[in-house]
Amino acid sequence: MSKRFFFIILISFSCSIISFSQDTKAIFNEAEAYLDDENWSKAVKYFLQVYANQPENGNVQFKIGYCYLNMNKPKKAIPYLKEAVTKIDPNETEDNYDIVSAPLEAYFYLGQAYHMDYQFQKSIDFLSLLKAQLSPNEKDFISKIDQIINWNKNGIVLMKHPVKMSVTNLGDSINSAYEDHSPVFSADESVLLFTSRRQGSIGNNLLEDNQYDEDIYIAHRNVDGTWGKARNIGVPVNTKNHDATIGLSVDGQILLIYRDDKGDGNIYYSTLKGDRWHEPEKFPEPINSKYRETDASLSADGQTLFFTSDRKGGFGGLDIYMSRKLPSGAWGIPQNLGSNINTPYDDESPFIHPDGVTLFFSSKGHRSMGGYDIFFSMFNEETNQWEEPTNIGYPINTTGDDIFYLPTPDGKRAYYASSQYDSKGKTDIYLISLPEAKEKELTVMTGYVIAGDGSVPQNAMITVTDIETQEEVGIFTPNSKTGKYLFILKPGKTYDILVEADNYMYYSQKIEVKKGTAYQQIKQAIKLNPIVLGDLQANYFVKFNQGSDKLSNEIIADLKNMAKFLRINDNLKLNILIQDGSDDTDLNIRRKKALKKYLTTKQIQPERIFTTRQPNAINLIIIPDVSEKQIAENKNNEEQTTQKSQTDKTTVT
Repeated sequence: MSKRFFFIILISFSCSIISFSQDTKAIFNEAEAYLDDENWSKAVKYFLQVYANQPENGNVQFKIGYCYLNMNKPKKAIPYLKEAVTKIDPNETEDNYDIVSAPLEAYFYLGQAYHMDYQFQKSIDFLSLLKAQLSPNEKDFISKIDQIINWNKNGIVLMKHPVKMSVTNLGDSINSAYEDHSPVFSADESVLLFTSRRQGSIGNNLLEDNQYDEDIYIAHRNVDGTWGKARNIGVPVNTKNHDATIGLSVDGQILLIYRDDKGDGNIYYSTLKGDRWHEPEKFPEPINSKYRETDASLSADGQTLFFTSDRKGGFGGLDIYMSRKLPSGAWGIPQNLGSNINTPYDDESPFIHPDGVTLFFSSKGHRSMGGYDIFFSMFNEETNQWEEPTNIGYPINTTGDDIFYLPTPDGKRAYYASSQYDSKGKTDIYLISLPEAKEKELTVMTGYVIAGDGSVPQNAMITVTDIETQEEVGIFTPNSKTGKYLFILKPGKTYDILVEADNYMYYSQKIEVKKGTAYQQIKQAIKLNPIVLGDLQANYFVKFNQGSDKLSNEIIADLKNMAKFLRINDNLKLNILIQDGSDDTDLNIRRKKALKKYLTTKQIQPERIFTTRQPNAINLIIIPDVSEKQIAENKNNEEQTTQKSQTDKTTVT
């Protein structure tokens, strides 16, 4: 071979190396651009091409591992980060194509990857090694390292005592090939709303992550217990921007919505009138502020709102606040739930259980095993404080972010969004069953308010009162199209249920829910009879204690209902009668006087009240005392049933 020919080959080979190097540098720079845009999948694709040509490049190894970590693929990240930490140059501050060493942060991300992969002790070892090399002045970085070390320690403890559970995907009628999350549901689980980034959103904007804008979807349960096909709830609830579910009232008629509002972040609500969701309204101050408000939950009685905000005066990032509705209907000044709930980190996604005393929320603090964990806290009515939160446990909580966990009223199941082996999209909605969870002592009362002809009385209203305290528990509005109602009754109380509507006789019922009552649903249709002047046939009953003319709490509740009705219908008269038509004994006379006297204190004119039967009047009938013979006959009976009419009495055990 001539020298001239060898020289030509050498030049050609050198040019190829330079060209190859230039191509690799261009690929590296392309990867860096995707990295800056946080497009991890594109970035790792190009970094892997560089790695194929430079397998010993610690900087590239580090960046591949970093990308996989952000793609939630710790198992793929670990091998590259393990190699990267062997090539660390702590003095290197530059970051470009010519750098072949890994930064000191590689220890941090390897520790993070081990944590995400449940290799807690290895994570602690590498993070401790990194911490030993840092200057004491790097307080923020050290604090972050300590936080993850604590997550690892908590994870070791929690995984020793896993929660027994089973998880069911809600299926094709609910989930899609896209991200579905943030499920909310009515207390009887008849309706489910959630957020989805599937195709078909109102804006129909396909974003860089190949997902569409968030829209709210709704599904109803079929008669056979399966879920019907979810549909886009449409305008005006959904807009061309992101719209997300954050809460739903127990009766499914008030939907709480989050809208970003160009970074401000605000809470909205939409009300269901008949079968139509109305234009969402923004909660006014002091709920929303110039800061971010992100999540909210409404108590079962609709009188308390729990929400998250990063406003000034909190304990950390996002804190949980509560606000009570004032008698005027406005919301009161929000109160921070305090250091028992809020931490120096983010605390969010509050859900107040229908029992009114159990708060579920997500936190990066407390005893989390990683990212956001789900906790619950019980409100101690004696100390008026929230108790120390309890981690609901592994595997419900994971090393990732676990947010938006909504248990059912019975406490035995919960809805949440997760990414699992059978997920149809990035995240699906699942139902968790918890066989060992303690069942809540709670009664869900639901049914329909209807008229005698089967129509739905308009402007119907249900008022629930605690008979012992005479305090109003809540006012509930049946659906104007279907007449459906739903409310929650706590144990250990006797309630007066008053149902009223324009141009109808009212209906009242006493319900005693004893302590220790197991969770149950009471389904009851309530029929209202129209007011027919000239042909009134309305009987209401009261029962005095044996031999007494004193007005009991139950009788006072009945008389309040009667007085309210008579004030509204001031053209009606009232007869106070004895049920069996017996003579006016001294006791009966005193009882009639006591009833009449109380009604006159409630602005009912005495001339409208009669103690003998008058035509075209409502009848308030006194049930006579039980005779000694009847007492003897009923001695062994645990329950005694009184006559039913417009007024019922029910005992729930």
